[in-house]
Amino acid sequence: MHDNYRPDTEVLNAIDAVFAPKSIVVIGASENESKFGGRVMRNLTRYGYDGTIYPVNRRGDAILGIPGYASLDDVPGPVDLAIIVVPKSSALEALEGCGRLGVKAAIVITSGYAEQGGEGVGEQEDLVACARRLGIRILGPNSLGAYHAGNKLAATGNQAFDRQFEPGNVALISQSGALGGSFLDAGMNQGLRFSSFLSIGNSADLEIPDVLLHQIHDPSTRVVLLYIEGLRDLDKLDHALSEARRLGKTVIVLRAGWSEQGASAIQSHTGSLAGSSAAYKAIFRRHGVIEVDDVQDALEAALAASAYDIDGRRVGFISVSGGMGSLAADRSEAVGLEMGAFSDETRRKLRDVLPDFAPENNPLDVTGAVTSSPGMMQAALEIVAADEGIDVIVMLITVVYGSERIADEVVAASATIGKPIMAVVCGGECVAESATRFRAGNIPVFEQLHGALQAISRVGSARASASGETGQAPELDAETREAIDSAVRTGSASLLTEHQSKAILRLAGVPVCDEAIVQTAEEAGANARAFGFPVVLKGVTTQIAHKMKAGLVKLNVCDEAGAARAFDEIHAAAKKAGGELEGVSVQPMVAPGVELLIGGMRDPQAGPLIAFGLGGVYTEALRQVTFRPAPVGRAEAMDMIAEIPSARGLLGEDNERLAPLADAIVGASLLMAGADNVAELDINPFIYYPGEGRGIAVDGLIRRDDE
Repeated sequence: MHDNYRPDTEVLNAIDAVFAPKSIVVIGASENESKFGGRVMRNLTRYGYDGTIYPVNRRGDAILGIPGYASLDDVPGPVDLAIIVVPKSSALEALEGCGRLGVKAAIVITSGYAEQGGEGVGEQEDLVACARRLGIRILGPNSLGAYHAGNKLAATGNQAFDRQFEPGNVALISQSGALGGSFLDAGMNQGLRFSSFLSIGNSADLEIPDVLLHQIHDPSTRVVLLYIEGLRDLDKLDHALSEARRLGKTVIVLRAGWSEQGASAIQSHTGSLAGSSAAYKAIFRRHGVIEVDDVQDALEAALAASAYDIDGRRVGFISVSGGMGSLAADRSEAVGLEMGAFSDETRRKLRDVLPDFAPENNPLDVTGAVTSSPGMMQAALEIVAADEGIDVIVMLITVVYGSERIADEVVAASATIGKPIMAVVCGGECVAESATRFRAGNIPVFEQLHGALQAISRVGSARASASGETGQAPELDAETREAIDSAVRTGSASLLTEHQSKAILRLAGVPVCDEAIVQTAEEAGANARAFGFPVVLKGVTTQIAHKMKAGLVKLNVCDEAGAARAFDEIHAAAKKAGGELEGVSVQPMVAPGVELLIGGMRDPQAGPLIAFGLGGVYTEALRQVTFRPAPVGRAEAMDMIAEIPSARGLLGEDNERLAPLADAIVGASLLMAGADNVAELDINPFIYYPGEGRGIAVDGLIRRDDE
């Protein structure tokens, strides 16, 4: 879908002005740090920004030794970036003055706009219209500013900047300024270091995808952490994430608004539109985005991703506690990690450095002897790291004497080990110094085992997805597209009959079961005999939604007399339900197989989506469904199959036999992408026979878009 979007050079230049301005005007500057204008001035100077600062306030007072100006017209200029911290009633006037100074971008910290609803919505529109007329791009309103470590820029009043930040490689872009501060503060405590921060506020003009696209091209950024509440244009998001994937940058997303209550809360917070949860998930999964559930999950994933490329799921544990090792073994499988098996050579070498009573398997318990044996931990770590069956090493540190020295040995070994090393440090004051030494040696430290394992799993999965090929989806040829369009238009109602829907699916390359539409009991019997027993009879109508409940479906009909009788019973049931039939469908009763769902929808923001999951009675019960933007190619369809937790167990691991299923998903996705007049598609169940490598749609419904 990102092929429809082209990045705007003006937008990228404006964001350049935000993160790397040569000059800044602060409108509403103050020395009073209880005010935003005072905190912005303090941070600009304290963090060492070396560009020109023009403080503007009513009296023209100097601020922190920097000459002030009473009016924007007195500022000599030119100016790249404006920071607006005046009351809402003065914001438009401030913008007009910025226009005269040639300002490229403005961070509007002033609040009280769309996030308040009512008149604030119109006032925000007026603000954006004014900025556009003047050629200024806006971040905010209701923003808490920007930070860029490389440029020593802290154009923000966020309280997190009361502490001094160290440069890093994680960019944080947040729609909530206050929550962004919590990310920054907690992240620093846990060893994260940030390359940049931007509080996007109400996203009245520039949006998160604009800034994301800019930041993934920043060489100082390895990981981008996003807090999203709602976006207007998912094409922008898709394009930016596609670029992140291409450049090998990790993107981690914490998103609010996936529930009805959450979406309502967002509307009152930033005035954003939450959008379809399925659409977001489809785009995230396509591009290997790590989607997390809370702030701590996000920080732990960022901690792992910022330190290493994790290219596998086989973990080697080295523990100073047998108990911690056992817990690690128990928890690994639950998050999708594999306990790597030590080779015979690894075990032989470990016997040379460990006590006779120490085990030689994964998880490796180096025993209490390590506390009085300098060099033992380093030697054991180097041996395990050399094992080709291990992708990631996790050190499990508990409260033992000598934990500081153990940390030093791990740090020393890490300089020559070419594999990711993480540390889980379990305890409090007794191991605090050990954690400090690990962090000083650039080894990520986790306080909880589950957080570490989940972070490793998520980053590894994202890495694998980002390095894989989605494959190019074919397009419907013009003749097929026209045939489908015509077939969809011929339906007498927006909901097409099963017969009409199956005919369209067949055109798109989705295998469907044979059927005959009959108008008499005699025809029903004759066609049933021709198909071979048993057969299924279904009433053909768009007037009755739940045909099974209404008695319009007869299964396992085993002779001609039964087919004729079923025909009459279906007509009687339709009359009782108050609906009319267009006929009765006779089709073979297919053998039992794995019941799956292939579906499609047209999201108002993201466009056509394709869905795959468990079908039949499991659709609502288990809700195991995954989405992608349509169309998809076979490789991406195979990824969708692999994402369903129960699918591999039911379908097996033979990719060659699963290829026809992937092709059915591709065909349905082509239909959704190529037929603009199809609003929804539901194939449930699609029966698949893994042992035979074939599948068939036994039911299918299409809803036409009549708008």
